[in-house]
Amino acid sequence: MISEERRARLNERQFFGRRKGPALSPRQQDVMVRGYARYGIDLPEKSSAASASGASGPGDQGAVALDLSALFPAGIKSFGLEIGFGKGEHLAHQARTRPVMGFIGCEPFLNGMAACLMCFCARISPMFGCIWMMRGR
Repeated sequence: MISEERRARLNERQFFGRRKGPALSPRQQDVMVRGYARYGIDLPEKSSAASASGASGPGDQGAVALDLSALFPAGIKSFGLEIGFGKGEHLAHQARTRPVMGFIGCEPFLNGMAACLMCFCARISPMFGCIWMMRGR
C-alpha cells in the first residue's frame, strides 16, 4: 500500500506537460471577471447526504449531477461536452452549426478560457446562449 504522501510525490514527478500558462493580461483578467459571470458554471459540491448513504457508484470520486435543463433554453434537448477547448474556436463552430444543441466546454487553462470569452463578449449572438464553460481541475 502506498501512503498518500508518497503518492502525491510520485504524481508530482510523473506529470508531463504544463500546469499553469502565462499570466493573464489586464484585459484578459477583466474579461474573465465579466465573461465568466455570464458564461461560466461551477459544479456544485457533492452533498454529504449522498456520500453518507453510499449513493455514489464504484470509482465515483466525488462526482455530482448537473441539471442541464436548468442551464439551457427549453428547446435544447441534446448536449455536447468538449474537454480541453483551447481558445474555443471549435466550440463556437459547433454551436453555430448545431443551433438545437447545448454545449459545455471544460478548459483547465485560464488563458484559453480568457481567449474564448473575449470572442464571446465581442459578439452578441444567440448561439452563445447555448454555450457554458467550466474550469477544469
